[in-house]
This record gives sequence, C-alpha cells and structure tokens, in this order.
Amino acid sequence: MSRRNDLKAALLPLYEQLKKGVPALDLAAERAAQVESAILELWQQAGLGAPYQLLAVGGFGRQEVYPYSDIDLLVLLPDQTGNADAELTQFVQSLWDLGLEVGQSVRTLAQCGDEAAKDISTATAMLECRLLVGDPASVDAIRNQVRDAWPERDFFEAKRDEQSQRHSRRGDSEYSLEPNIKASPGGLRDLHTLIWITGRMGLGSTLDELFNRGFLREREYSLLLEAHEFLAATRFALHISAGRAQNRLQFEHQAPVADSLGFTGEHPKQQVEAFMQRYYLMVMRVNEFNEVLLQQIAESLYRSETPEIIEISSRFQIRDNLLEVTHERVFEQQPQALMELFALLADNPAIIGISAETTRLVYRSRHLIDDAFRSDLRVISHFMEILRRPQRLTDILRRMRLYGVLSNYIPTFGNVMGLMQHDLFHIFTVDAHTIQLVNHLTSFWTGEVADQYPIVTDVVQRVPKIELLILAGLFHDLGKGRGGDHSEIGAPEAEAFCLRHWLSAYDARLVAWMVRHHLLMSTTAQRMDISDPVVIHEFAEQVGTLDRLDYLFALTVADISATNPELWNAWRASLLRQLYRATQGVLRRGLDHAAPSIGDLISDTRASVAARLEIGDDRLAAYFEPLGVSYFAQHSVDEIEWHTRALIDQPELPLVLTRNLAAGTQVFVCGPDRNKLFAAFCRVLDQGALTVVDARVCTTQDGRVMDSFMVMDANDMTAIAEPERVERVCQQLRAAFADPSANQLCNGGLTPRIKRYFSDPTHIKFYPDSHRNRTVMELVSPDRPGLLARVAGVLDELNLDLVLAKIATLGERVEDHFYIVNEQRTAVEDPAVLAALKTRLQQELDEHA
Repeated sequence: MSRRNDLKAALLPLYEQLKKGVPALDLAAERAAQVESAILELWQQAGLGAPYQLLAVGGFGRQEVYPYSDIDLLVLLPDQTGNADAELTQFVQSLWDLGLEVGQSVRTLAQCGDEAAKDISTATAMLECRLLVGDPASVDAIRNQVRDAWPERDFFEAKRDEQSQRHSRRGDSEYSLEPNIKASPGGLRDLHTLIWITGRMGLGSTLDELFNRGFLREREYSLLLEAHEFLAATRFALHISAGRAQNRLQFEHQAPVADSLGFTGEHPKQQVEAFMQRYYLMVMRVNEFNEVLLQQIAESLYRSETPEIIEISSRFQIRDNLLEVTHERVFEQQPQALMELFALLADNPAIIGISAETTRLVYRSRHLIDDAFRSDLRVISHFMEILRRPQRLTDILRRMRLYGVLSNYIPTFGNVMGLMQHDLFHIFTVDAHTIQLVNHLTSFWTGEVADQYPIVTDVVQRVPKIELLILAGLFHDLGKGRGGDHSEIGAPEAEAFCLRHWLSAYDARLVAWMVRHHLLMSTTAQRMDISDPVVIHEFAEQVGTLDRLDYLFALTVADISATNPELWNAWRASLLRQLYRATQGVLRRGLDHAAPSIGDLISDTRASVAARLEIGDDRLAAYFEPLGVSYFAQHSVDEIEWHTRALIDQPELPLVLTRNLAAGTQVFVCGPDRNKLFAAFCRVLDQGALTVVDARVCTTQDGRVMDSFMVMDANDMTAIAEPERVERVCQQLRAAFADPSANQLCNGGLTPRIKRYFSDPTHIKFYPDSHRNRTVMELVSPDRPGLLARVAGVLDELNLDLVLAKIATLGERVEDHFYIVNEQRTAVEDPAVLAALKTRLQQELDEHA
C-alpha cells in the first residue's frame, strides 16, 4: 500500500512543475521512471530473474506515461519454460496492488512473432519495446519478429487504414466540441502513427531522429515538437483534472486544464475559448504534417520506375496524376504560381492531388502572400476561376486552409482559424463551419443532395452567379471575435474584397448585402408569425428582389446545415420553405401591392375552405361564426379543412386529431375551455418524449379551445412513427380536459451532463406585435424537460393567455418567442404585469434547471 501511496503522492510535484511551464514530455518521462522503479522492485521481490525477461511496451516503452496511463508489460519466456508460475502470479498480482492499470502478456519469442502477425496494434506496441530486465539482444529479436511479420508496405497500409478508420469514427473532424486528445484527427495518436511508420521504414523513431536524419526540415521539426508538447501538456493536465485515465476533453474539464496551462481571460468562457483555439490550431498542424509526410512515404513506396509525366507549363507538371512544380524555385521566382497551383487543381479532374514535396514547398512559401500578391491580376483571376468551378471547390478550399494559403490571402479568415464559441449550437470552429457551408452550397449546385434538399438545389442551380453566393459564404462569419455585430463588421470587408477582385459594384453590393443579412431569413422564420401577411410583406421589402431572395434562401439553408447537423430538420425546412414561397408571391405581385388586411385574409380563407367542402353555405357560415379572427389568421386553408371535416357534424367533445406530415406530427385538440388546460397539454406532450416546435392557441366565442401543436420525437426530431404511441398521447390529451391538474411535472431528473454544464440564467425581453395587438415575449434559457409547460403554468397564474409559441432549440439553449395577450385579448402593456411575469418565469425556470 505504501508503494501505491508513494506513486500517487509523486503526481503532485509533477503537476506543480507542469503549471510552472516544465515540458510535459519531460514530466511524462519522469513519470515513466517512477513507475519503472516501482515495477522493478516488485520483480525482484517476486524472485524473478534469468531466464525470464521483462520489457516495457507501448507508451511505457517509449517513456511517455501520463498520470493515469495504462502500463503495458511483456514478460519474455525462454523457449523451454521452467517452473516459475507461482513467481509470475505473485508479480502480476503485486502490479495491481500498485493501483496501476496494467496490461501484461507472457510470451516466448516465437509467440511474439505469431501475435504480431495477427494484429497490427500488437505489432506496433512491440516495435516500441524497451528492456527493463534481461538481455539487450531481446529487443532487436522482438523487433525483427515484427519486421518479418509486417513488410514496409504492409505495415504502412495497415497503419494508414487504421488511422483512416479512427478518423471516420470521429467524424473526420479535428473540431469536436469535446475532442479526444489522443484519438481524434490531429491528436497524439496521429503523431504516434507518423513516428511508428517512419520507425518501421528506418527513417527514425522520434522527432529528434527524423530531424537529425533529414526527413524533417528545421521549421517542420520545431512546429511538430511544439504541437506534441502542447498536446502532451493538455493530456497531463486532463488526467489530473479527471483523477483518472481520461482522454476526452469534456466541457467540465476544459476550464481546469486551461487554467493549468496558464490561459487567462476576463471570464471563464474567454479563458476556455482561448485555450481551445490554441488546441484546434495545434491539431490542425498535426493533421497537415501527418497528411503530407505520409503522402511522401507513400510516394517513395509506390514510385513507378517509368512515371507518366505530363508537362503543363514551365512551372507545373503532372507526375502519375499528382500535380508538382517543375523546380523548387518556382514560387520564389513567380509568386502568383501559388494561386495558379490551386486553379490547375480545380480545372483538371485527372489530377488527384498535389505531390508531397510541392505541398511542403507551399508551406515554406506562404510568406510570399503579401499585399502585392493579393493585388496581382493573375492571382485575382486564378482565385475567381477557383470559385467559379464548384465541383472540387470544397477540397481545394480545405487544402488552401490546411496549407495556410487561405488565411494569408484573406487575413480576416486567419483571425477566425480555430475560433470556437463556447456553446452546443456552434459545433464547429468558425473556419471549419465556413468550409462546411461552402460544401453545402457546392452540393446544392451539383445536385448531389437533391433528394434531401430539393427546393434549395433547384434555387442554387438557377442563380445567375454561383461565385457571389460562395463569396458571401466565405465572408458571412469573418467578423466574429472582434466585438460588435459580426454581420455589420463583415459586410464592408466583403464588398471591398469583391471590388478588389474586379466584380461590378452591383455584384459587390449584393455580396455585402448577403453577409449583412445572412441571419435575417432564419430569424424571421423561427421567431416571427409568418402566417401574418404583414410580416411577410415587411420581410419582402427588406429583401427587395427575387434574385436576392434566392441567394439569401440558399445561404440560409447552407448556414443552418453547416452550423450543426442536428439543427436542420423537417420543421425548420418547412418554415423556410413557407417563408420563401410566401415572399416569392409578394415579390412577383410587386411591393406596391399592400399586404392584405386581416378581414380580406379571413374572407379568402373561408372561401377557399368552402370550395373544398360540399357543405351548404348557411351551415358552414354557422360553423365558422364563433371561431374568431385569431383562428383563421393562424391556420392554413389545409388545416382548417382538416379541422372542419371532423367538427362540422358536431362530434362528441373533446376531440383530438393527429396526422403525420413531412415537418412532424400535427396535433389538434378541441373541447370545453378550462383553466390551466394548455399547460396540461404541454405536460402530456413532454411526458410522451415529444418536442413541441410550434403551438397555436385559440379560444372560440362559444367557450371551446382549439389548440394546435406541431411535435416531433425528442430523440430523433421526426414525426411519431408508432401508432400505439400516438393513441396513448391522444388518450392522455382527452383525459386532460377532465382534470388539467393531473400529470404534474416532476422536479427530479437530471438534465444531460453537457446541458447541465451550460447553466446560464434565463433572459427575457418583451416587445410589441403592433400588427395584431399582441405582446411578444422572447425567452432565452438553458433547455430542460418541461420548459414549455412551466411557461404555460406561469402565464395561467398571472391570467395571461398564450396565442402563439415559436419554439427554437439551439444546442443547449432555447430561444422561444411567445405571443401573449391579457384577459381583454389585447397586448400586455402594464409594466408591473410584465415585471411580475419576468420575475416568476426566471424563478420557475432557473430553480428547476
């Protein structure tokens, strides 16, 4: 037990050294020495010696041990084993008594070869074996077994495939919000993979060896060493923060790790964002070097003795489908060739990539991208050529970003490299999100996602100039991180860039307009009452033309889809489609035609419903009479027809209707009005694991409620698939009329770990909806079970009525808009009532966070 305590106590001084800036790789080596000393003592106490040998393998073998790392050991047996089973058993048992996670294997040399041949991971661990006790020749003997089992090409292909599969499991992105610092793309494992492969190739088994033997140039070596040290320090601090072997950088550990590594900020979020930006830049660096150096190895392994070389110009040629420079001074002599390189890649589908040596030359030539380079007409022409060829644009922009060309050519892009926002809504850094957005735009243009995005695909394929849309996508978020409204900051910069690239003043203004208003359509669709013709007319006035509407619609869909894949669902698609179609109609009629009045809207709606139903005019008029203005204003002709067919024959109430639409499951409830009924409906839906995305509340003049909900399965945000589940919800909704106080929300139950971490207080604002004499309440709060029901309960308590609810869940928070009225069915204007409502909601929601 004392050894266990000694090893545990030894961590604190190491941690203190880490906080003082001592290199983490040195501390990891020191930790390996501490563990080794304890293990050797146990080996001796167990009475083990020749002919048995003890070796460290894996991370312990390369002397890179973090506070709670696994310790891997190999006991090497002679071909003819003696009788030491009892001693080996005692030794293995004593290892566990140290409190270490120990993985041990007991094998003969021949068995080492057999096991290595079966599994590339086992073979890799053996390549890093280090002798602790025994004959030094054993190390070479084991490594030779691995080399025999895995020839250079086989080993390279196996490790490359292993890395590719690992990246695929983690979404092929360095930019996870909670990255695995060991296994995610650009993490420590990618560095190790590079070193394992170069070690097997005989090029060097450490970064120092790779530099000393000429495989790495001096700057490459220093940059990789800096990245390795940063990732090692992060992993060391993470183990200490978690108190266990933790490699996933979860939200609750990011602030402690940032603090341990000396990051500061005016508040914790700033501190974390600065640390994570540094992390993302480091893993991107590892990713870029891993890519180019593995490609260089591949080229050497698979080089043809008679390569096919196609000359393009005095600057470039294609060798075996890879683009390369003709000599190493090309960029130095003609800097514009740096952009020409990517234009050639865009223009020639036969080129599958850029050679490793040319890629490294691009890295070393980035300093040539200066103001003179940016003003060169040849460079400008090449860049615009790239944007006008969307087929390979995403791959080219990713390369330009990875190689540092994009951030040098557009300096404001460099400002957002690795910039994250500390929330669950933006799951990518700004630069990664921007490339994702462009990828969506090009996918719309090529038609490859037409099944998923049919309308926007059609729109993008008919826009006059695809390059304007792509430029807006590139610039839409580049104003972030500088304080103020990023849209207003980015718009003039986008316009200036366009004018420098010889676009017409009209086109430059259009791009700037898209950047300035890139959030307009999504906020209108998700926050405003888009069933109101006045709202649609005002939005159409802001847009102005059909071309602008097409461009903005495409940019909006791409932006939402690229922000967070979970945000784009059938409901958001239906909202944007509805807004797009309605605005299209207004613009085609002309903005000089005023929005129809509520009276005209109701008359047109009633006439359209009547035309669909074979019901006498007098009977239909009698049915419509008590329904009131809000009912007709808030429902479409299709919805009213659906309701009317069920209600015209005066069925027994309460009535509950459901139907599945592309946007989700629509629920309609009609019955005698009672206090607290809407809150009861919300509780039923919440307890049925349904997310309400839209709610419309109507009370008729004859004392009935006619409430409509659009709901989605909370797990996958789709319509309810199981008929029995639908029937169960319907039964509970009918039962709510008899006893609205039933099915009370439970205060227990924990919100998910991640959402619990983002526990900001509730913010509430009020503003008038003058068109309909209502008050809009904007509520921003951490998402939690039962939120809508709690809001409804507070409104009931204060004798306020909800008319319309627009629900938007954005990652860990909701941004909901509630249209409310007082008992006289008019806007809530009394400051005392609004203050009481705000206070009660904050109490109710924040106490149950």
